[in-house]
Amino acid sequence: MCILALITLSAASLAAEDLSRNGNCEQVENGKPVGWGAYDGVGEWGSLEEGYKGKAAYFVQKPFSPITSGKRKGEDYRSAALVLGSRDGFNGADALVVEPPAGSKYYRYPVVRDNYTVSFWIKSEASRVRAHIQTWRSEEAPPGDRGGGPLIATIPRTDKWTHYEATVALPHDAKRYAVMFQVDGYKQDGLELGRVCVDEVTITKATVKSMTPDDLPRIEIPDKPEIYVGDTPLETILTD
Repeated sequence: MCILALITLSAASLAAEDLSRNGNCEQVENGKPVGWGAYDGVGEWGSLEEGYKGKAAYFVQKPFSPITSGKRKGEDYRSAALVLGSRDGFNGADALVVEPPAGSKYYRYPVVRDNYTVSFWIKSEASRVRAHIQTWRSEEAPPGDRGGGPLIATIPRTDKWTHYEATVALPHDAKRYAVMFQVDGYKQDGLELGRVCVDEVTITKATVKSMTPDDLPRIEIPDKPEIYVGDTPLETILTD
C-alpha cells in the first residue's frame, strides 16, 4: 500500500501545472527571454543559446560601486538579479498572479494554503547567488508592497548545470509574485561577480489543509449549577 501511495503521489506531482511564464526560456524577443526581467544593478542580460535544455536566460552584474554613507561607507557593493515573472522586480503589476487556494473563500480565516515548489537549473561564475520569491500585497503591486522570502539561501559558484528545488508558502496577503536569482553583497566580504545562467524553471503548487473549526478538540462544558436563596432555587423566584 505504501508503494502504491508513493506512485500515485509521484504521478500527481508530474501532472501538476507549471505556473511559470516561459520558465524554459524558449520564447525570445529582441534577444530577451519573454516573461523575464532585470533588477537593479544588471549590466547585461538576455537569452543564451546553450542552456541546460535549449535556450537559457543569463545576466552579468555591473561593477562594484562604493557605498556613500553608513557604517560601510567607502566599501564596494553590488546588488543585481535576474527575474522570472516581472520586468524589473520593483513594480509587480505584470508579475505572476496568486490564485487563492480552492475552498479558502468558505472560511473567515485561512484554513488552506498553497505550497509553491520552484525547480530550476543554474550555473554561475559569481561566487554566490541566492534564489528567492518576491511578492506584492496588492494587484497594482507598487514597490512599497514588496515582500517575500528565501528559496535557496546560497548557491555557490559552479561551471556545471546544477539542479535546485525548494518549496515555500507565500505570505497570506500576497497577490502577485516573481522568482529572483540575485547576486548581492560586498567585495570586502569575498563576493566575486560573474555571469549567471538559469534554465528550466518550473513553478507548481499543491494545496495543504490547515486546521478548520471541525478539527478543533471538543470541550465538554458542564451544566450551569443552580443557585438557591435559602431552600428555593433563584430561577423559581425570578419566574414567579
